[in-house]
Amino acid sequence: MALSLFDRLLSKISGFSRHEDAVEGYQWYLSHISDTKRHFYNGLRHQSDQVAAVSAPLLTHVSIMVAAIALVLVTFKDKFSYVKISILSFEAFLYLIIAIGCLRCIHVKIDRDQINRISSLRNDTSLDGQAHRIFLEDRSEVMLKMFLFSRINNAAIALTAVMIVSTPLILIF
Repeated sequence: MALSLFDRLLSKISGFSRHEDAVEGYQWYLSHISDTKRHFYNGLRHQSDQVAAVSAPLLTHVSIMVAAIALVLVTFKDKFSYVKISILSFEAFLYLIIAIGCLRCIHVKIDRDQINRISSLRNDTSLDGQAHRIFLEDRSEVMLKMFLFSRINNAAIALTAVMIVSTPLILIF
């Protein structure tokens, strides 16, 4: 399962593709805590679930912030200049980009091939050949989610700080 065009774009934007050392370190970490293929896959699945679990509250926060911006825009649209409307609209746009990142972190890619792979894990405990290649692909999916979440979480914190400062200034002046 190769990365889709959208995932490759996210990799480049977030800087994930430039962190080969992190990828190698993560692979080393998983290989040392996972003595069998089944444990290796369970570790990946667990980390994928963790990223999805922390992305959902972030998506809720982002949704509330977009709603707050929309409420301010609708309430004061007649009193705001074009510049103020543009600033708030741009902030809402940035939050929507963060929301897309959250949705990507929550998204679970399961196809028929993965179901067959999971089924084949019950008896096979080796980490070689075709199975190892499959897990390396799954690992890149989980790593992309982890890296993307760290970036969107930092962006959400920074943008929220900007909103806390800019919204009262926009309302006052």
